[in-house]
Amino acid sequence: MKNRGQVTIFVILGLVILVVVSVLIYLSSTALRKEEPLKESIIEGEISDIKEYVTSCLDDSLKEAVEYCSGNLPDGGPKCTDYEEDVAARVEEGFCDCVPNCNDFSNLKNIQVEVKGEINLEAKLAGDKKKITLTMEYPILVTKGGSEHMLGTKESPFITEYALEQSDCVHIKLVNNDSTACIAAESKTVEILGLILTYRENVDKVAIGGTCIAC
Repeated sequence: MKNRGQVTIFVILGLVILVVVSVLIYLSSTALRKEEPLKESIIEGEISDIKEYVTSCLDDSLKEAVEYCSGNLPDGGPKCTDYEEDVAARVEEGFCDCVPNCNDFSNLKNIQVEVKGEINLEAKLAGDKKKITLTMEYPILVTKGGSEHMLGTKESPFITEYALEQSDCVHIKLVNNDSTACIAAESKTVEILGLILTYRENVDKVAIGGTCIAC
């Protein structure tokens, strides 16, 4: 009887140990499963911050480029003769001031950002020339811990746009039956992008850069 009692006690102890070990294993695996989404959530949040930072610099640079190209030179000629290409060039210059040297992300802490390729910018007038859309390929690798993410690739570039608003229309005249000459048919002052521009009849081209924006 004594031996049988001892065997029973050992069996009970064994079952208790088995239950405790099983519970510990379950709790440990549950903690690991919870940890992975947390890590992913942290890196996704920082990626969102980087996207916002890059897009903010792109927005500001595009606005400055459009405002510059909206005006004319003192002789009445356009500042930007090839509007889309000139806007893209000025955006890149402004962007590389906002993000120092085009590649300095040292202001972002606790995460590594590495530029993996050249900037490729394309500006396009769209919406019947009422807005300009900018697409920027800017491949950057974001790394934290064991997580890596690529942003700004050819398949998923950074994109922004800016409305080319004006307060009123300036009518144009035909020059040798060519409306693309876009010469003002009236003397008029209009507001474009917050800039007050005056066009002289039969003299000034009604354009943003070299691109006609007449009625």
